[in-house]
Amino acid sequence: LEILHGDHATANVEVFAAFAEREKFFERLADGHSFVFVGSHLEFQDVGFNLGYLTRAAHQRGFDRLDTRTTLMIGRLLGYLEVMGLNVIDDILRKAANVLKTFPVSGGEAVNEGDITDEDLNRRVRNFRKRQNARTREEFTHLMTSDHGHLVIEAGSGSRDAKDEHGYVVMEPFANGTREDLYLAVQAGASIYPVFGDYGNQDEPSVVEIGREITTLASPQHAHAVGEIIAGMGNRARGAAAKEHPDVARFHVPIRYGSYDRARG
Repeated sequence: LEILHGDHATANVEVFAAFAEREKFFERLADGHSFVFVGSHLEFQDVGFNLGYLTRAAHQRGFDRLDTRTTLMIGRLLGYLEVMGLNVIDDILRKAANVLKTFPVSGGEAVNEGDITDEDLNRRVRNFRKRQNARTREEFTHLMTSDHGHLVIEAGSGSRDAKDEHGYVVMEPFANGTREDLYLAVQAGASIYPVFGDYGNQDEPSVVEIGREITTLASPQHAHAVGEIIAGMGNRARGAAAKEHPDVARFHVPIRYGSYDRARG
């Protein structure tokens, strides 16, 4: 975290530490309550930063470690992580993409699908992804209904937030799977925390906001409201940051939640 965020890392830790103290988060986690952090997706590594800083906050609260389980499914590759100008895993993902044709175009690395024309391969990939999605849902259900407390940290969509013709950030609407996850979570008694993470670098500060606890959703479709909350949090946070850091360009860029079918659900 210090390599990527320099001296700003300390302030980022304090955001999560203050949240944990206010919400008695780690105590509730230890008592068996489960949570979902769902966040913005301005950059691919945002969700990883949320986990990293929450782990630092756990250390401050006397939790010497958080047992973490990372699941990487082919077909759910999120893109690449760039460290100090070096793209450290892009080559691995590119090889996987060329073999399995599952690298998301939204990741910024488009695959020439014309190079892979075998329909049998396409069928096998679709079947593989269907099985993996089912396994992911089974694991999520297990975590949310377990007697032990669990925390799931996820982005609202597998696609990074885009920009419109004016250069404004347009949050990718929550994917169907994410909405179903959130609805399942509250049905099982878990809590949702919306997170806006606008992470900077060694030179520019980060802006991180953790919203109010959400314990009810009327349907999976209503989970879009969580995304709209995150967009609102982001606009307010960037507006406040722009006054303190007027020279940071990204703080002057508005954010809105993308369009979706409001008639459904």
